[in-house]
Amino acid sequence: MSEQPSLSSQEVTLAGTEIFGPVETVVPLSGGSNPDIFSIQGTFGRGVLKFFPTGSRLAEFEAVSMRRASDAGLPVPAVLAEATVETEVGHRPWIAMEYAAGRPADVVARSRTDQEIALRSIGRLVADLHSLSLPNPTGYWRQIDTDAVGEPVWRFASWQEYLTNMEETLHDKAAILSKAGLTNQEINAVMQNVSEYKQQAPDTTVFCHADLRLDHVHVDDDNKIVSVIDWGSAQANSPEREFSKPLTTDDAPMIDAYAEASGASKHEIYERVRRMQLAHLPALIIFNVVKHRPHAMHARVTDLRHLMYQ
Repeated sequence: MSEQPSLSSQEVTLAGTEIFGPVETVVPLSGGSNPDIFSIQGTFGRGVLKFFPTGSRLAEFEAVSMRRASDAGLPVPAVLAEATVETEVGHRPWIAMEYAAGRPADVVARSRTDQEIALRSIGRLVADLHSLSLPNPTGYWRQIDTDAVGEPVWRFASWQEYLTNMEETLHDKAAILSKAGLTNQEINAVMQNVSEYKQQAPDTTVFCHADLRLDHVHVDDDNKIVSVIDWGSAQANSPEREFSKPLTTDDAPMIDAYAEASGASKHEIYERVRRMQLAHLPALIIFNVVKHRPHAMHARVTDLRHLMYQ
């Protein structure tokens, strides 16, 4: 994703006025890889504007995911509008949404007990999300609703096909893994893991938020989830994709609650997440070598070895 020039206050105000009436205040919000997210207070009310790179379909994808989750009864800010604004580099798409209720769980849940309550709530929410129906429950793709947005991106006919592609990529780029410092034994172990993981892959995919963490979940003062934000990574994927970061003992309340609500085995969840990470980390290592990011490369190598030898 190429870097976009910052939006001018005039461009933000123009877009905000369409939805919220004459704009009174504009406050920039932090937002992952896309810095152009703003809290807008207008005479008609308060909301959020999120801008996307010129020519991108990510606004349309995120809006579709939010609507699907909201229609299923999950606590998601309502999407109010989708449009574009003319900038110096062309038309930039944006979506307007309600301001998220509550406060980020990482702000509210300060004590260990409150964090455990919040994590258990997230685990139950993930189980609800994964139970939702998908238009094509056997497909794997970045965008979960092809009926709404046309052809999907990053598409594979199945999870097994995706893993086959990964297997071929790692085989073709083994020399890069060697350059990153992995031994032949470690590279062979990585290849074997992907092959075994592919054999155990589920027949169906589920609706994943794919970026759930405490700051993307808003809670009230009783730690009840009242809003889930940042649906830009939502996708059809294997259930363990929801737990993409290396799991630690701190995550136990979330996994316990997910297992109880979904009926899955806790041991199976941990093992499948471990296998998924062993499959994905080599791809991240290759990416960071190609992009000349030695610090990130070494960090991923450390993560990989930790998983391999734990």
